[in-house]
Amino acid sequence: MALDHHLASVRFLRGVHPDHIASAAERFRPRVLDNDEILWQHRAPANSLAIVIGGSLQAHTDLTLLSTAGPGDVVGEVTAFFGGRRRSATVRAAKGRARLLELSADGLQQLRLARNPVYSKLLDEALRAMVARLRRLDARIVAEVYGTRPTPSRSSIPTLVRMWRTLVPGGPGGDCPPLHVVLRRRKDLKQVAVPMAAAFKGLAKTRSFGEGEVVFLEGDASDALWLVAEGEIEVLRTQDEESSVLAGTLGPGAFFGMNGLIDDQPRGASCVTSKPTWLIRLDKNDVMNPPASVQQDWKEAQLITLAGQLRKATLAVDDAQLQLASGKIHGADLDDEIEELFMELGGR
Repeated sequence: MALDHHLASVRFLRGVHPDHIASAAERFRPRVLDNDEILWQHRAPANSLAIVIGGSLQAHTDLTLLSTAGPGDVVGEVTAFFGGRRRSATVRAAKGRARLLELSADGLQQLRLARNPVYSKLLDEALRAMVARLRRLDARIVAEVYGTRPTPSRSSIPTLVRMWRTLVPGGPGGDCPPLHVVLRRRKDLKQVAVPMAAAFKGLAKTRSFGEGEVVFLEGDASDALWLVAEGEIEVLRTQDEESSVLAGTLGPGAFFGMNGLIDDQPRGASCVTSKPTWLIRLDKNDVMNPPASVQQDWKEAQLITLAGQLRKATLAVDDAQLQLASGKIHGADLDDEIEELFMELGGR
Protein backbone atom coordinates (compact mmCIF):
# COMPACT_ATOMS: atom_id res chain seq x y z
CA MET A 1 0.00 0.00 0.00
CA ALA A 2 1.35 3.46 -0.90
CA LEU A 3 2.32 5.85 1.89
CA ASP A 4 -0.52 8.24 1.12
CA HIS A 5 -3.06 5.41 1.51
CA HIS A 6 -1.53 4.44 4.86
CA LEU A 7 -1.62 8.08 5.96
CA ALA A 8 -5.22 8.58 4.82
CA SER A 9 -6.31 5.57 6.90
CA VAL A 10 -4.99 7.06 10.15
CA ARG A 11 -7.85 7.79 12.52
CA PHE A 12 -7.19 11.50 13.12
CA LEU A 13 -6.36 12.23 9.45
CA ARG A 14 -9.59 10.93 7.98
CA GLY A 15 -11.32 13.72 6.11
CA VAL A 16 -8.12 15.56 5.16
CA HIS A 17 -8.13 16.28 1.42
CA PRO A 18 -6.21 13.64 -0.61
CA ASP A 19 -3.98 16.33 -2.14
CA HIS A 20 -2.81 17.40 1.33
CA ILE A 21 -2.32 13.77 2.35
CA ALA A 22 -0.23 13.09 -0.79
CA SER A 23 1.90 16.18 -0.18
CA ALA A 24 2.50 15.22 3.45
CA ALA A 25 3.24 11.57 2.58
CA GLU A 26 6.31 12.66 0.62
CA ARG A 27 7.90 13.72 3.92
CA PHE A 28 7.24 10.46 5.81
CA ARG A 29 9.39 7.35 5.58
CA PRO A 30 8.27 3.79 6.33
CA ARG A 31 9.94 1.89 9.16
CA VAL A 32 9.68 -1.76 10.15
CA LEU A 33 10.87 -2.89 13.57
CA ASP A 34 11.39 -6.49 14.60
CA ASN A 35 10.12 -7.66 17.99
CA ASP A 36 11.86 -5.77 20.84
CA GLU A 37 13.84 -3.59 18.39
CA ILE A 38 14.39 -0.05 19.69
CA LEU A 39 12.97 2.90 17.76
CA TRP A 40 14.26 5.65 20.09
CA GLN A 41 16.51 5.54 23.12
CA HIS A 42 15.74 7.32 26.39
CA ARG A 43 17.47 10.74 26.51
CA ALA A 44 18.49 10.60 22.82
CA PRO A 45 17.79 13.74 20.71
CA ALA A 46 14.11 14.03 19.77
CA ASN A 47 14.28 14.63 16.02
CA SER A 48 11.18 12.84 14.72
CA LEU A 49 7.71 11.52 15.49
CA ALA A 50 6.04 8.34 14.23
CA ILE A 51 2.56 7.01 13.46
CA VAL A 52 1.95 3.31 14.15
CA ILE A 53 0.26 1.56 11.22
CA GLY A 54 0.77 -2.06 12.31
CA GLY A 55 1.75 -3.94 15.46
CA SER A 56 2.45 -2.08 18.69
CA LEU A 57 5.10 -0.08 20.54
CA GLN A 58 5.94 0.23 24.21
CA ALA A 59 7.47 3.25 25.94
CA HIS A 60 9.44 2.67 29.12
CA THR A 61 12.18 4.05 31.33
CA ASP A 62 14.48 1.41 32.82
CA LEU A 63 12.04 -1.31 33.90
CA THR A 64 8.92 0.88 34.18
CA LEU A 65 6.33 0.55 31.39
CA LEU A 66 4.85 3.98 30.67
CA SER A 67 2.47 3.39 27.77
CA THR A 68 1.56 1.22 24.77
CA ALA A 69 0.74 2.51 21.28
CA GLY A 70 -1.15 0.64 18.55
CA PRO A 71 -2.30 1.29 14.96
CA GLY A 72 -3.33 4.91 14.44
CA ASP A 73 -1.47 6.20 17.50
CA VAL A 74 1.26 8.84 17.33
CA VAL A 75 4.44 8.55 19.40
CA GLY A 76 7.11 11.14 20.04
CA GLU A 77 4.90 14.07 19.07
CA VAL A 78 5.24 15.95 22.36
CA THR A 79 8.98 16.46 22.00
CA ALA A 80 9.28 16.40 18.20
CA PHE A 81 7.70 19.84 17.82
CA PHE A 82 10.61 21.44 19.65
CA GLY A 83 14.20 21.15 18.45
CA GLY A 84 16.87 20.25 20.96
CA ARG A 85 14.60 18.18 23.20
CA ARG A 86 15.56 14.76 24.56
CA ARG A 87 13.47 11.60 24.48
CA SER A 88 11.61 11.05 27.75
CA ALA A 89 11.48 7.25 27.29
CA THR A 90 12.84 4.31 25.31
CA VAL A 91 10.39 3.17 22.61
CA ARG A 92 10.55 -0.35 21.14
CA ALA A 93 8.46 -2.82 19.18
CA ALA A 94 6.31 -5.09 21.35
CA LYS A 95 4.71 -8.48 20.72
CA GLY A 96 6.06 -8.94 17.22
CA ARG A 97 6.90 -6.73 14.27
CA ALA A 98 5.78 -3.10 14.22
CA ARG A 99 5.23 -0.95 11.12
CA LEU A 100 5.53 2.83 11.29
CA LEU A 101 5.49 6.04 9.31
CA GLU A 102 8.23 8.32 10.67
CA LEU A 103 8.34 12.10 10.15
CA SER A 104 11.52 14.03 10.85
CA ALA A 105 11.55 17.35 12.68
CA ASP A 106 12.57 19.00 9.39
CA GLY A 107 9.62 17.38 7.62
CA LEU A 108 7.32 18.57 10.38
CA GLN A 109 8.62 22.11 9.95
CA GLN A 110 8.05 21.90 6.20
CA LEU A 111 4.42 20.91 6.80
CA ARG A 112 4.11 23.84 9.20
CA LEU A 113 5.44 26.38 6.74
CA ALA A 114 3.16 24.98 4.02
CA ARG A 115 0.22 25.18 6.45
CA ASN A 116 -0.68 21.64 5.48
CA PRO A 117 -3.77 20.43 7.43
CA VAL A 118 -1.81 17.31 8.42
CA TYR A 119 0.37 19.58 10.57
CA SER A 120 -2.74 20.97 12.28
CA LYS A 121 -3.98 17.45 13.03
CA LEU A 122 -0.60 16.52 14.49
CA LEU A 123 -0.80 19.65 16.64
CA ASP A 124 -4.15 18.46 17.96
CA GLU A 125 -2.66 15.07 18.86
CA ALA A 126 0.27 16.73 20.65
CA LEU A 127 -2.10 18.94 22.66
CA ARG A 128 -4.17 15.95 23.77
CA ALA A 129 -1.03 14.02 24.73
CA MET A 130 0.32 16.94 26.78
CA VAL A 131 -2.94 17.40 28.66
CA ALA A 132 -3.05 13.67 29.49
CA ARG A 133 0.51 13.78 30.84
CA LEU A 134 -0.18 16.94 32.85
CA ARG A 135 -3.21 15.34 34.46
CA ARG A 136 -1.15 12.30 35.48
CA LEU A 137 1.54 14.54 36.97
CA ASP A 138 -1.10 16.65 38.73
CA ALA A 139 -2.50 13.54 40.40
CA ARG A 140 0.93 12.51 41.65
CA ILE A 141 1.78 15.97 42.97
CA VAL A 142 -1.54 16.28 44.79
CA ALA A 143 -0.98 12.85 46.33
CA GLU A 144 2.54 13.63 47.55
CA VAL A 145 2.73 17.36 48.29
CA TYR A 146 1.43 18.63 51.61
CA GLY A 147 -1.44 21.05 50.99
CA THR A 148 -0.99 24.41 52.73
CA ARG A 149 -4.04 26.31 51.40
CA PRO A 150 -7.67 26.06 52.41
CA THR A 151 -9.86 24.27 49.89
CA PRO A 152 -11.91 26.99 48.18
CA SER A 153 -15.66 27.06 47.77
CA ARG A 154 -17.91 29.88 46.68
CA SER A 155 -19.39 30.24 50.17
CA SER A 156 -15.98 30.28 51.89
CA ILE A 157 -14.25 32.97 49.87
CA PRO A 158 -14.59 35.81 52.41
CA THR A 159 -12.96 33.58 55.03
CA LEU A 160 -10.24 32.59 52.57
CA VAL A 161 -9.50 36.21 51.81
CA ARG A 162 -8.98 36.98 55.50
CA MET A 163 -6.75 33.95 55.90
CA TRP A 164 -4.63 34.62 52.83
CA ARG A 165 -4.02 38.37 53.01
CA THR A 166 -5.49 41.76 53.77
CA LEU A 167 -8.50 42.40 51.58
CA VAL A 168 -8.10 45.03 48.87
CA PRO A 169 -11.59 46.47 48.43
CA GLY A 170 -13.28 46.34 45.03
CA GLY A 171 -12.08 45.35 41.61
CA PRO A 172 -9.17 46.65 39.53
CA GLY A 173 -9.05 50.32 38.65
CA GLY A 174 -9.34 51.69 35.14
CA ASP A 175 -10.33 49.76 32.03
CA CYS A 176 -9.34 46.27 30.96
CA PRO A 177 -6.30 46.37 28.62
CA PRO A 178 -7.27 45.62 24.99
CA LEU A 179 -6.87 42.04 23.79
CA HIS A 180 -4.05 42.87 21.35
CA VAL A 181 -2.05 44.53 24.15
CA VAL A 182 -2.47 41.47 26.38
CA LEU A 183 -1.51 39.06 23.59
CA ARG A 184 1.62 41.08 22.80
CA ARG A 185 2.89 40.30 26.29
CA ARG A 186 3.37 36.71 25.14
CA LYS A 187 6.54 36.05 23.14
CA ASP A 188 4.78 33.43 21.02
CA LEU A 189 1.96 35.79 19.98
CA LYS A 190 3.72 39.15 19.81
CA GLN A 191 3.93 39.23 16.01
CA VAL A 192 0.33 38.11 15.44
CA ALA A 193 -1.36 39.91 18.34
CA VAL A 194 -3.16 42.50 16.19
CA PRO A 195 -4.62 40.10 13.56
CA MET A 196 -5.50 37.59 16.28
CA ALA A 197 -7.29 40.25 18.31
CA ALA A 198 -9.15 41.30 15.16
CA ALA A 199 -10.14 37.68 14.46
CA PHE A 200 -11.57 37.32 17.98
CA LYS A 201 -13.27 40.74 17.96
CA GLY A 202 -16.75 40.43 19.37
CA LEU A 203 -15.98 36.98 20.82
CA ALA A 204 -13.73 37.97 23.73
CA LYS A 205 -15.52 39.16 26.87
CA THR A 206 -13.91 41.15 29.69
CA ARG A 207 -14.71 40.78 33.38
CA SER A 208 -13.34 42.42 36.53
CA PHE A 209 -12.76 40.52 39.79
CA GLY A 210 -11.96 41.69 43.28
CA GLU A 211 -9.34 39.96 45.40
CA GLY A 212 -10.28 36.48 46.58
CA GLU A 213 -13.04 35.86 44.03
CA VAL A 214 -13.59 32.45 42.45
CA VAL A 215 -13.26 32.29 38.66
CA PHE A 216 -14.18 28.60 38.66
CA LEU A 217 -13.92 25.64 41.01
CA GLU A 218 -12.40 22.20 40.55
CA GLY A 219 -15.09 19.96 39.06
CA ASP A 220 -16.95 22.76 37.27
CA ALA A 221 -17.77 22.31 33.60
CA SER A 222 -14.97 23.41 31.25
CA ASP A 223 -16.86 26.01 29.28
CA ALA A 224 -14.30 28.72 28.49
CA LEU A 225 -10.66 29.72 28.23
CA TRP A 226 -9.48 32.65 30.36
CA LEU A 227 -6.64 35.09 29.76
CA VAL A 228 -5.17 37.25 32.54
CA ALA A 229 -5.22 40.85 31.32
CA GLU A 230 -4.20 42.45 34.62
CA GLY A 231 -3.78 41.11 38.14
CA GLU A 232 -3.04 37.58 39.37
CA ILE A 233 -4.68 34.15 39.63
CA GLU A 234 -3.87 31.35 42.07
CA VAL A 235 -4.35 27.76 40.86
CA LEU A 236 -5.40 25.37 43.64
CA ARG A 237 -5.76 21.59 43.49
CA THR A 238 -7.87 19.89 46.13
CA GLN A 239 -6.38 17.30 48.47
CA ASP A 240 -9.33 16.97 50.84
CA GLU A 241 -12.20 19.02 52.23
CA GLU A 242 -9.86 21.28 54.17
CA SER A 243 -6.58 21.57 52.24
CA SER A 244 -5.39 22.30 48.71
CA VAL A 245 -2.05 22.47 46.93
CA LEU A 246 -1.00 25.76 45.37
CA ALA A 247 -0.09 24.60 41.86
CA GLY A 248 0.81 27.98 40.41
CA THR A 249 0.28 31.70 40.14
CA LEU A 250 -0.66 33.30 36.82
CA GLY A 251 0.12 36.85 35.76
CA PRO A 252 -0.74 39.08 32.79
CA GLY A 253 -0.68 37.24 29.45
CA ALA A 254 -1.27 33.78 30.96
CA PHE A 255 -3.93 31.42 29.62
CA PHE A 256 -5.78 29.17 32.05
CA GLY A 257 -8.65 26.70 31.86
CA MET A 258 -7.20 25.18 28.68
CA ASN A 259 -6.84 21.53 29.67
CA GLY A 260 -10.53 20.76 30.10
CA LEU A 261 -11.34 22.27 26.72
CA ILE A 262 -8.82 20.03 24.96
CA ASP A 263 -9.79 16.74 26.61
CA ASP A 264 -13.45 17.68 27.31
CA GLN A 265 -13.14 17.03 31.06
CA PRO A 266 -14.33 19.05 34.08
CA ARG A 267 -12.04 21.64 35.63
CA GLY A 268 -9.03 19.97 37.22
CA ALA A 269 -8.30 22.87 39.58
CA SER A 270 -9.84 25.90 41.23
CA CYS A 271 -8.77 29.37 40.12
CA VAL A 272 -9.09 32.27 42.54
CA THR A 273 -7.93 35.89 42.19
CA SER A 274 -5.13 36.91 44.56
CA LYS A 275 -5.50 40.64 43.81
CA PRO A 276 -7.94 42.83 41.85
CA THR A 277 -7.89 41.35 38.37
CA TRP A 278 -9.11 41.91 34.81
CA LEU A 279 -9.77 38.70 32.85
CA ILE A 280 -10.65 38.05 29.21
CA ARG A 281 -12.94 35.11 28.49
CA LEU A 282 -13.31 33.11 25.27
CA ASP A 283 -16.14 30.57 25.11
CA LYS A 284 -15.30 26.93 24.45
CA ASN A 285 -16.70 26.84 20.93
CA ASP A 286 -14.64 29.89 19.90
CA VAL A 287 -11.46 28.44 21.41
CA MET A 288 -11.86 25.03 19.80
CA ASN A 289 -12.99 26.44 16.44
CA PRO A 290 -10.89 29.60 16.02
CA PRO A 291 -11.08 31.74 12.87
CA ALA A 292 -9.14 30.07 10.04
CA SER A 293 -6.80 33.05 9.70
CA VAL A 294 -5.30 32.45 13.17
CA GLN A 295 -5.98 28.75 13.71
CA GLN A 296 -2.38 27.52 13.42
CA ASP A 297 -0.93 30.37 15.49
CA TRP A 298 -3.58 29.82 18.15
CA LYS A 299 -2.90 26.08 18.43
CA GLU A 300 0.85 26.67 18.58
CA ALA A 301 0.34 29.16 21.42
CA GLN A 302 -1.56 26.48 23.34
CA LEU A 303 1.14 23.93 22.55
CA ILE A 304 3.92 26.22 23.79
CA THR A 305 2.00 27.02 26.98
CA LEU A 306 1.36 23.35 27.78
CA ALA A 307 4.92 22.37 26.85
CA GLY A 308 6.32 24.89 29.31
CA GLN A 309 4.04 23.59 32.05
CA LEU A 310 4.87 19.99 31.19
CA ARG A 311 8.61 20.61 31.25
CA LYS A 312 8.51 22.22 34.68
CA ALA A 313 6.20 19.54 36.08
CA THR A 314 8.28 16.69 34.66
CA LEU A 315 11.56 18.11 35.95
CA ALA A 316 10.07 18.66 39.39
CA VAL A 317 8.71 15.12 39.59
CA ASP A 318 11.80 13.47 38.06
CA ASP A 319 14.00 15.26 40.59
CA ALA A 320 11.67 14.18 43.40
CA GLN A 321 11.38 17.82 44.48
CA LEU A 322 7.64 17.76 44.75
CA GLN A 323 7.44 20.46 47.38
CA LEU A 324 9.37 22.77 45.06
CA ALA A 325 6.92 21.94 42.31
CA SER A 326 4.15 23.69 44.22
CA GLY A 327 3.74 27.15 42.77
CA LYS A 328 6.02 26.53 39.81
CA ILE A 329 4.04 24.29 37.50
CA HIS A 330 0.93 25.79 36.01
CA GLY A 331 1.79 29.12 34.49
CA ALA A 332 4.19 30.47 37.09
CA ASP A 333 7.45 31.92 35.82
CA LEU A 334 6.84 30.75 32.25
CA ASP A 335 8.17 33.81 30.40
CA ASP A 336 11.58 32.29 29.74
CA GLU A 337 10.03 28.93 28.87
CA ILE A 338 7.64 30.51 26.37
CA GLU A 339 10.40 32.49 24.67
CA GLU A 340 12.70 29.46 24.42
CA LEU A 341 10.00 27.09 23.13
CA PHE A 342 8.72 29.71 20.71
CA MET A 343 12.18 30.06 19.15
CA GLU A 344 12.52 26.28 18.96
CA LEU A 345 9.22 26.07 17.10
CA GLY A 346 10.60 28.40 14.46
CA GLY A 347 9.54 31.92 15.47
CA ARG A 348 7.45 33.97 13.06
